[in-house]
Amino acid sequence: TAGTLFIPILEESLIYTEDKYYSEQIRQQVIDSEQKPSYYHVEGDVTMEVDTAFLPYLLYCSRFNITKTGAGSPWTYKFVPSTAGSATTAASGAVSRTASITMVRNGIGFGYGGCVIGGWEFSIEDGVLRVTMNVFGLSEITPGGLGSPTWAAAKLLGADAHQVFVDAAGATPAFATPATDFNGYTVNINHNPEAQNRIVNTRAASYISYGKTEATLDTELDFVSKTEYDNYKASTKRAYRLRSIGDAVAYASSTDAI
Repeated sequence: TAGTLFIPILEESLIYTEDKYYSEQIRQQVIDSEQKPSYYHVEGDVTMEVDTAFLPYLLYCSRFNITKTGAGSPWTYKFVPSTAGSATTAASGAVSRTASITMVRNGIGFGYGGCVIGGWEFSIEDGVLRVTMNVFGLSEITPGGLGSPTWAAAKLLGADAHQVFVDAAGATPAFATPATDFNGYTVNINHNPEAQNRIVNTRAASYISYGKTEATLDTELDFVSKTEYDNYKASTKRAYRLRSIGDAVAYASSTDAI
C-alpha cells in the first residue's frame, strides 16, 4: 500500500546490501567462472531534525519497552531500553514493531520492509536537536504507491528548548538543578543490530538480531572545577538527562517535549 505517514528528513543512505557468491572453480582460466545471488538485507542511516510529531513512530521500531498514557491526544510516551534479542513484527498496541519505509528519490520510490532502528545518535547542532538513526531492514520491496504527501507545520526543538541535568547514578535520580557548563551534547545508543539469514527459499533476511547495548555521551564542559574530572578518574557513575521542551515553556502533559 502507499505510505500514510510522510516524514521530512535531512539525508539518508539506505541501501540494498548483498555479498554475491563468485565461483572459483579450477577450470584452466584465471577469472571467476560463475556468480550467484546470495543473501541480502537493507541497512543505512537516516538523519532528521527531531520533530515531536514523528519521533514516537520511530521509537516504536527499536529495542524499547513502551508505555503510553493519557486519555487522548496529546499522548505521553515512555521508552525504556529492553532486553529483547531480536526485532518483533507486532502490528498494534504499546509494543515494539517493524516498519515498511519508502524513500522517494527524484520521484522514484524505493521500498524497504521489516525495518527496525538499531542505533540512535541524538545531538544538538546550531541549537537544534537532531537524530541519526541506524536502520536495518529485511528486504527490498516495491512500494504500492507514493501517496500524496501532506506536510504539517514542523515541531522542532530549538536552542531555547534544552536543559542538561547531572545527578548521582541510581534508580530514581532527582535531576533537580540544570547544569550550565555543557558545550555540545551527543548521545549514542547502539543496540548492535545484525541481519540474520536462514536456510529458507528466499534471499531476504529472516530477522534482525540485537546484541550488546552500548551507550556513550560526548560533550565538552567549561573547566570551572575538578568535580567531573575527579569523577572520571574515579570511574564514578553519573546519571544524565537531556530535556527539551517545545516553545521554551514549562513542561505539561499538553506540551511537545522529550
